Parts: sequence; structure tokens; C-alpha cells
Amino acid sequence: MNDNHQLIAHDSLNPEKISLTDYTNTLTAEALRTGLFDEGDLARIQAGLMETLSEVIGYYSDNKSTSVQTEKAKVFAQAILFNVDAHLLTLGDHHKAIEELRNKKLNELYGRGYLLNSKRFEAAKVLYARVRYTRRKDGSAEYNKTLDVKLKNYFADYDARFTAHSKAYITLGEYGIRGAFRIDQMAGVLNRLLEVNTGRPADVTVEG
Repeated sequence: MNDNHQLIAHDSLNPEKISLTDYTNTLTAEALRTGLFDEGDLARIQAGLMETLSEVIGYYSDNKSTSVQTEKAKVFAQAILFNVDAHLLTLGDHHKAIEELRNKKLNELYGRGYLLNSKRFEAAKVLYARVRYTRRKDGSAEYNKTLDVKLKNYFADYDARFTAHSKAYITLGEYGIRGAFRIDQMAGVLNRLLEVNTGRPADVTVEG
């Protein structure tokens, strides 16, 4: 499935209550509401999140600590869920995603999403290099700031294990690019910038 996330709907689930940008949380809530999950399923998912969080903290501290500050733990938990979301969304079907959550360990789903977002990151770095190589000489101050500061900092700070969910905030209205973009959207942003650099008109808007 591609990054458009066109998911198959089922009568028992209300797709309006399922957010593709908060997929695991909202899908779990909807599965509970419809009886597809019970409290035991919820408890197992929550335990899996805590187990995975402990593993991520271990990576972060080189196994020197089992705890971090609360705010840091929240960031890691968001990264874990973003990676889980990334994998589940590739299934293209809410019920298949529910079965994954029911039958597989959360750290396995996290690992699959981590690999996916790592690949997205590597592909985006290649595109970013091409954008900088073909950059406009007549670019606006905001255009240059986007290339030299915003995107540079985004790629420097990104880590699919710890900050998978991080966003780049870009406002280039003259080129049809505006919003807060995560790694699954970054290829669209960079491809649009490549079109800008080669002189193609801004006939497509990229919004985050």
C-alpha cells in the first residue's frame, strides 16, 4: 500500500472515529467500542507499549538506565506509536490492523515500522541532497531558510528509533508547500521542491 493510506472500511467500525495520524490509539478505542477488543486486549497492548518503551530507553542509555525523565519518556512513547502506526497503515485494512494488534507483540510491530521509517528517512536524505544541489539562486529568504535551517535541522535530529514522529514546519506558500510534515510526507515535500528548482509551476499544493 502507498502512503495515501486509502483504507478499506468495515460496517462495524466508524472510520470517522479512526485517525490516520493517531492510528493505533484511535483504532484501539474503536475496536473496544465495537467489541472487537476487550479489556484484556487493551491491557496486553498497554503492557506491550511499556515493554517496548523499556527497550527503547535501554537503547537510548546504552543499557545504563531503565528510566528517563517524564517528558523524554513521552517523546519515546510517541515515536513507538508512530512506528507501530506506520506498519499497521501499510496493511490497508482496519480489521487486518486489529488482528496484528491482537496476535503480535507490540515490539514486533514497532520494529517493522522502525525499518519502514528508516528507509523513508534514507530515501528522503537522498532527495534532500538533490534539492540542495539544484537549489534556486533567486530563492526567497524563507526558501533559503527552509533548505539551510529547517530541513537541515530536521534531518540532523531525526532518528527513527527515538524521534520517528518529529515534524518539519514549512511555509512556502508561493510554491504550494505549507504545514507540519513528518517523515511519511517528506518525499512529497522534497519532490515538490525539486519541481520548484527545475522551474515547474506550483500547480500542486503539499499540505501537512
